[in-house]
Amino acid sequence: MTLPVDAKDLGRSISARFDEIATEHADKIAIRTTSATISYGLLKARSESIARFVLEHASNVEPHPVVIVLAQGIDAIAAQLGILRACAFYVPADPRDPPARVREWIAHVGARLVIADRSCASALRGTLASDVEVVEMSDIHQPAGRTLQAPYPGSEDLAYVYYTSGSTGTPKGVADSHRNVIHNVLRYTRGLAITSSDRLTLLQSPSFSGAVSSTYAALLNGGTLLPYDLHADGPDDLARFIAGNEATIYHSVPTIFRNLVAGRARFPMMRCVRLEGDRALGGDASLFQKHFEPGCRLANGLGTTETGLVRQYFVTHETVIDEGPLPIGYSVTDTECLVLDDGGEPVAEGQVGEIVVASNYLARGYWRDDALTRRKFEPDDQGRRYRTGDFGRMRADGCLEYLGRSETETRIRGVTIDCDAVERALLRAPGVIDAAVTTAEAASSDRILIAAVAVDAVPGVSASTLRERLRAELPERAIPARFVLCDALPLTTFGKIDRAAIARKVDASSAVAGSEADPARDDIERHMADIWKAVLGLPSVRTTRPFLDHGGDSLTAMQILVRIDDAFGVRLSPAQFFAFSTIEEQAAFLRDALALRAADDESMSARA
Repeated sequence: MTLPVDAKDLGRSISARFDEIATEHADKIAIRTTSATISYGLLKARSESIARFVLEHASNVEPHPVVIVLAQGIDAIAAQLGILRACAFYVPADPRDPPARVREWIAHVGARLVIADRSCASALRGTLASDVEVVEMSDIHQPAGRTLQAPYPGSEDLAYVYYTSGSTGTPKGVADSHRNVIHNVLRYTRGLAITSSDRLTLLQSPSFSGAVSSTYAALLNGGTLLPYDLHADGPDDLARFIAGNEATIYHSVPTIFRNLVAGRARFPMMRCVRLEGDRALGGDASLFQKHFEPGCRLANGLGTTETGLVRQYFVTHETVIDEGPLPIGYSVTDTECLVLDDGGEPVAEGQVGEIVVASNYLARGYWRDDALTRRKFEPDDQGRRYRTGDFGRMRADGCLEYLGRSETETRIRGVTIDCDAVERALLRAPGVIDAAVTTAEAASSDRILIAAVAVDAVPGVSASTLRERLRAELPERAIPARFVLCDALPLTTFGKIDRAAIARKVDASSAVAGSEADPARDDIERHMADIWKAVLGLPSVRTTRPFLDHGGDSLTAMQILVRIDDAFGVRLSPAQFFAFSTIEEQAAFLRDALALRAADDESMSARA
């Protein structure tokens, strides 16, 4: 019987460990999605066919990066495993990212092979360098009866490069090795006592490094992985999917967790709820205690692409919860967290400083950026240490509190956003004189991105036009939710941009989406307006203005969908929600649905 990942596995590759697990658990379900399942034996065979293809198409230049442009699911995971088995390393991109962004990553990493779905392959072909081959995943077939004969990669070989910048600017790719990935799995395996009996959720996009821990914690321990594509499948069935598949370990950023518990589902088999990627609050712990069984634990953690997991704080039903941010806890295996001042010296107990991580298992560095690697990864007596850019303070008992990011970087729902880079994109827009991007707290306690933009007299500059321009350059997660248009940016008495003042101006600014109300024509529109205002944190909304122009995004859309179902008993799909993008259009849809239901009820009554 294969034991859980242990220290002895640090000298092996991900591929060697996975093959051992897949051989022992050949008939067991490795991955289950909303529409398909695959056993360990078939996943191994599928990944070997991809490995064979990569080996046949690899260039003679080492190392071998292969870019993956696939949605989360069996194909994406099989591609990752296959690329690793071919002694190459993978570079995941999100199919929903702008093609220009994906092309930039392909060029920066130097990839000669791209594996994509049909639509992304079509968009990329003819736009890349002549020596880059773009292959559709569906064209990589499994040869019958052939066993892959190839050496395994070494433990120090590269496993992947993840691009962490959520906006524009110079790409920042974090490169890491098989050894460090396995060590990160070891940390989770020990901290959460993961075994082959566990079923772990996977809600992150393949291009988000947060997917790594759940993927390999399941597949390298013989557990079952439960991917769920929130964008494609929507929020309505998430709780049903998790409960129906008896998930035992849940992982997401706090915002998605709040959506999960907004319904009435129960999760009797869940033994651990894991929150990472953004600041969790005491209220999240209270929600956990309310909605999960007494034997379940909540693990609030801190981890980055560059470090893996470094801190965990466990909450049970007996834990007394304080208001404010939930602590991120105590050190995990082979890592140390320091809180340092600007000069690199430890701050006094309880004082705020930058969180610096010391470990022998930090990422290898930034791909093709030695200067940034030297600046962020410093030599240390024990090996190296990484300056996270996060701020925190250490309690007397060694428990760490997480307080947020620096002014130039922030995290929105677990994704790092470079505010400076978003500002640069705004400054390229016609009519924009100056721009400042920062964050504010929404009414839902979520953090949102806001932009103050100084404009000149060029006609047509508005929040809507700026938002549309940014969408052509940036992923949706980097688009500010609120815009404040002004003649000049607010300044402090020291002449610096007053970001706090920008946050205060948001609700009062006439440029904020939804600041002027349309009169509702009936109770349905009034109720819909109330739902939008509550979720988006706006004082008023326009019934004729599209949802995205109100600063909405995919996650706030999920919250609204749940509330519509609760209020009207009508379920809109995500596609319908964005197709009928105004309150006026959604209210019309609801009227038709309610009228049809009433007619069916009347017909049934007449037949009775």
